[in-house]
Amino acid sequence: MSETYDQNKIKNEQNQQIDAENQPDAENEQLDAENEQLSEEDLDELKPKRDASYYEIKGDTDLNPDEDLDNDTLDENPEDVDEEPMLIQGIDFSGEDFAETSFAAKTIKDCIFKNCNLTGCDFTSATIANCDFSEANLTDSTLDEAQITDSTFIKANLATTSFVRANFTNCNLESANCTKMVIQDGSLENVNLNYACLAQATLMGLTNIPILQKCDLTQTHFLTCDVSDLTIKESQAAMLILQDCSGKKMVFIDCDLTQLIAMNGNFSDSTFTNCTLIRAAFIGSQLLGASFTASNLETANFAQCDLTLAKLAQTPLAKACFLKANLTQADFSKSDLTMADFSHAKIERTNFSGANLTLANFHAADLKQAETRQAILTDLRGTDMDLLRAERFVPHAD
Repeated sequence: MSETYDQNKIKNEQNQQIDAENQPDAENEQLDAENEQLSEEDLDELKPKRDASYYEIKGDTDLNPDEDLDNDTLDENPEDVDEEPMLIQGIDFSGEDFAETSFAAKTIKDCIFKNCNLTGCDFTSATIANCDFSEANLTDSTLDEAQITDSTFIKANLATTSFVRANFTNCNLESANCTKMVIQDGSLENVNLNYACLAQATLMGLTNIPILQKCDLTQTHFLTCDVSDLTIKESQAAMLILQDCSGKKMVFIDCDLTQLIAMNGNFSDSTFTNCTLIRAAFIGSQLLGASFTASNLETANFAQCDLTLAKLAQTPLAKACFLKANLTQADFSKSDLTMADFSHAKIERTNFSGANLTLANFHAADLKQAETRQAILTDLRGTDMDLLRAERFVPHAD
């Protein structure tokens, strides 16, 4: 009896061991059955996302973002990822696709992003140091409040990017595409923007803007910027806008400034050398001592400007407007002022010697204190008394 009991007990134990060994196979069969019911899209969602928030890079240059991630690579608690800025350092990401990736509040050092797709990325409050973004595509990216130092963006595509309260220091943006870019209330300290395209870009509230040479500044908008001492050379700048800017001692050399809009600003002592300024509008601006050597100012508008001591000698100024402008001691000698409008202008010791004033309009302006030796005064128009009375007419109150 005892012997039979022992045999049954041993047999039961063996059966339990066999069941235990077969149990993983049964579980795997169940998982396979469940996976067969999942769509391909569901399976893709189970794969780890290649997002910078999942990496804690510590200088491992052999890390390949395309490889499967170990459990140790993923943060145990993804909700805590943004509690502290993550360091990304010493990685060569050349050619990688990071579209729509968030690098917000990250610290990125000594990394290479050459030819990377970074469209729509978020670098808000990021710290970027000694990185190479040459020929990278950052279209539509946000770098608001970013701190960017010692980095290269040569030939990078920065179109429609946002840099609100961002600071650039010792950076190279040569030949970058900055079309419609917005830089507001930040700084550009020791930044190279030569050959860059800034067409339709908006620069607002900036100071210490670097030299701009051979740039595309078509319809670029400078708003409330301190552009004093700024030099712009050999640039295409048709319809450039300098709105409410302080621009004392600006220097423009060999620039196309057709239809420049520089209204209500201070551009005293600025120089425009060999520039095209056809239909330029300086309405209401301060231009004391400004120089326009060898520049074309045909149909330019200087209404209500202060041109005291301005240098406009030997300059094409046909059909230019000087309505109510202060021309005290301005030099127009040997200039073409055909059909120019000097209505209500202040003319005191103004030099028109040798100038062509054919059909020029001096309505309500006094030429008696002007120098007009050898000037061409053919069909010059003086004050229209009827018009003057109409202008001075004040209707009586009922």
